[in-house]
Amino acid sequence: MAITTKLGNFKFSPEGISLLKKISVYMSILILIYGFTQSFIQYRMLIFFAIFLTTIGGIWFISKKHSPTPLKPFLFLWLAAYSISLILSIDPRRSISQMFFMLAGLLLFLLSYDLIHRGWKIQWFISGFVIMGTFILVISLRDVISWYLNWITVNPGQWIPYINFRPGNANLIAPYMYLAFHMALTLLFKEKKNITKVLLAIILFLTMLELYLTSSRGGWLGMFFGLIVWGIFFFTTQKMFLKYWFQKIVKNKWLFSASIILVLVVVSFGGNLLYNKAIHPTHGSILTSRSGLWGPAITAFKQNPFFGQGQFTYGTAFLLENSAPPNTVYVHPHGMYHNLLGEMGIVGFIAAVTFSIAYSRKFKINFNQSKEKIYMVGILAYCVSFFIHSIFDSFNLEVSLFWPMTILTGVAIAQPSSMPKMPSSGRPWWVLILIGSSWFGIWTITPHYQGVAFANQNQWGSAYEKFQTAVKRDPLNAITHQQLSLIAAVLADKGDANKLDEAITELKKTIQLEPAFALNHANLAALHISNNDLVNASEAAKRAVELAPGTPLYSLNLGFILEQNGELENAQVAYQQTLSLNPEWSTSDFWHETDLRDSFINNWMKDNPAPGPISFEEAYQTWQNNQQVNWAFNQLASAQIHQGDLEGAKKTLQNSELAYVNSPQDRIETDWLWVKYYEEIGDYKLAEESREQIITQYNHYGIYGPGTFGVLYYAPNMFRMSAMAMEIVPQMVDVPIPAIWQE
Repeated sequence: MAITTKLGNFKFSPEGISLLKKISVYMSILILIYGFTQSFIQYRMLIFFAIFLTTIGGIWFISKKHSPTPLKPFLFLWLAAYSISLILSIDPRRSISQMFFMLAGLLLFLLSYDLIHRGWKIQWFISGFVIMGTFILVISLRDVISWYLNWITVNPGQWIPYINFRPGNANLIAPYMYLAFHMALTLLFKEKKNITKVLLAIILFLTMLELYLTSSRGGWLGMFFGLIVWGIFFFTTQKMFLKYWFQKIVKNKWLFSASIILVLVVVSFGGNLLYNKAIHPTHGSILTSRSGLWGPAITAFKQNPFFGQGQFTYGTAFLLENSAPPNTVYVHPHGMYHNLLGEMGIVGFIAAVTFSIAYSRKFKINFNQSKEKIYMVGILAYCVSFFIHSIFDSFNLEVSLFWPMTILTGVAIAQPSSMPKMPSSGRPWWVLILIGSSWFGIWTITPHYQGVAFANQNQWGSAYEKFQTAVKRDPLNAITHQQLSLIAAVLADKGDANKLDEAITELKKTIQLEPAFALNHANLAALHISNNDLVNASEAAKRAVELAPGTPLYSLNLGFILEQNGELENAQVAYQQTLSLNPEWSTSDFWHETDLRDSFINNWMKDNPAPGPISFEEAYQTWQNNQQVNWAFNQLASAQIHQGDLEGAKKTLQNSELAYVNSPQDRIETDWLWVKYYEEIGDYKLAEESREQIITQYNHYGIYGPGTFGVLYYAPNMFRMSAMAMEIVPQMVDVPIPAIWQE
């Protein structure tokens, strides 16, 4: 009884309540870090985010709103445009998933706005994003330091690397860096404690350093314009101070000359640093590097100019214009504005612009009335950086970067309450729809994820049952139909003949829902030929080659089908295309299995004699011209081993592991050269152990070549869902193994 009385009398102090609110803001912001696309592919993370949205949305619903919805007419206009585009989408299932993430961002926008009206402090949000950015910074710098220590170990005394290091996910790290920079700079001007100022100054320096290392030219440009915002603010607020120092410098000729020289040196040195970092192998020309990605979005806009082709469907437009493989599957055009026009058309673009104008007016009013203008400047500088950078990246699809922007834009236009209590403004009933949708979505996709788990354990019967349930719960999901087709193909290959027709039916349904992925057509061709349907097999194989003309596996299968169908001349054309893409396959036994192929390969070898090993001088010159890429190091190391320069080969191979790798096959080649090195130095045990591992890795063949089995792009990128490691049906012609690997 006494304990109950004490608990009943216990109350938090105002300071304690404030601390709890601050911690809740920090924790919620840190959770958003895990909102990358790859996180939303993981079933556990989907459950976690459903719980997160349920918690914050539920608490807001129970406690009621304390502020009217801001910019309501313009939000309704945006939602109306979004809804119409979704209804008319080429794939409403994918568009619905994207609408869910957009609505989650809207929840964070309105909730943040409401919390400021309740008296929550804007600096809590600012500080939270500094913590978030610092967390990403520490993780990124750890990779930088590890790489640099490896460089120094391999190249002692050579303190400045000639290899251009770029961290992984650089284009995603860059927005976190200027987010942390602008927020930390805001706090720096408000902070009074010297130790905290020092820590913030260190964060500012390190975020700039990491932003430089990302080699994100869009990020650099965004930061530049964000700094202009700060410059304009200080120029308008510190005119007298700036005027005083300018006049003082101009009057002193020596000081004026020294200032000009210093500026020129800084600009020259800084420009040289930026140029050297900007020539990383992952970059194309500044003027054309995005043209191949913007093109499909422009095509989509031309075909559907008013409402677009639907949210999150750019991937289909990309696949229709690009060969994948060798290209990966891109699901946005690396440009938010191109993405908006392609997926939502003129109506969506007008709705976005209208909302932006209305928001800008409200921001201006709030800025003029605010007593804490420095916070507003920091948020404005970040938003300018974000939207300039978005010319070259589509962060509206990467929600861990989109949601921070929605939160900060929400708090920026809210007026903090001076009243201890405010009247309720009703409940946000629409939040219940969002919460319900999240759990309905979990229920819908659960059998899909269970089926993937069973398939990856080779429990094909259990996987088949789960995917039968999955297609019933989610009949418009192309990837679920595709997975069921692959499993049925495996069961058919294992002797269940009835499953072959089902595999064909499900793959046709997949293509009907998403027609642009070449592998689906190639797999369908293989299933048709197993069903003795050469006509449909030929049509499907031709479509696969049309969609992905840069993939030798598809032209190889087309040639095989045409050969079976008696179209011998056309078969040889397909085989010719295969070897033009991958001449290494020319040494495989596959070409001697039939008279046609044997005759073809003999003629091909006459016209394309195997090149001899390149000389050391040629390898060295190639390396000199391509010191940023792994394959050039491989060529030099091979020549050094052949020449007997084992110490040089060892150093070259060590440096090759620090360079940029174009493909998994280049990395396999590096590992194979290590085997040759071990043999030359007499370590046959290590050579044999490494040899077995490399051969196993090589034979794990996926559609992107040796060593890429289980390297998936289609399901995770196009549908934000997991998929089994196997992508190629067992009925497809096996990849020809070159003689060197057979030996």
